Amino acid sequence: FFSELAGVLLDGLIIMTIALLVWQIISSWIERKIQESLPEEEDSSEDDEWGGAAARGRAYTLLPMIRKFIGTILVVMVTLTLLSSMGVDIGPLLAGAGVVGLAIGFGAQKLVSDMFSGFFYLLDDAFRVGEYLSAGSVSGTVESISLRNVMLRHHRGMLQIVPHSELGAITNFMRGGIIVKFNLDFP
Repeated sequence: FFSELAGVLLDGLIIMTIALLVWQIISSWIERKIQESLPEEEDSSEDDEWGGAAARGRAYTLLPMIRKFIGTILVVMVTLTLLSSMGVDIGPLLAGAGVVGLAIGFGAQKLVSDMFSGFFYLLDDAFRVGEYLSAGSVSGTVESISLRNVMLRHHRGMLQIVPHSELGAITNFMRGGIIVKFNLDFP
């Protein structure tokens, strides 16, 4: 009994050490890429009309979400591997998780719609953190993006949390130029 327990503990320790090492490597690489994507700070103390936030790169927007996704996958894999090393048959667990996932997918259609919309907004690179955009009745500077929501800081200060499926058509004021046409009447 004690030799089996020692074997299980040793297997668990090895699995968790390898997982922690993999997580440290991936997390530090992602953090380094995020720091590389940050623009150099300009010494400007005045706010512009779009809220004053610096536009961030695509890596600054996507890499934190990728880190969360990889962390979740790593935790699930380690948990299943630990259960398997303890002698638990994980086949029924995987089948049950598939059935539960399917039921949740049907029950949470709005959530799925938000996530698919968010995935395609990110895939199309429609907006990034720090850009000012207008979508329907909301407008503001993008403070953060998750797979389900975008958080917009209005230029008057309020934070608007908008699900991706409710954004619709977007006007991104930070891409390209803005042209103002007006008439000048001279005597």
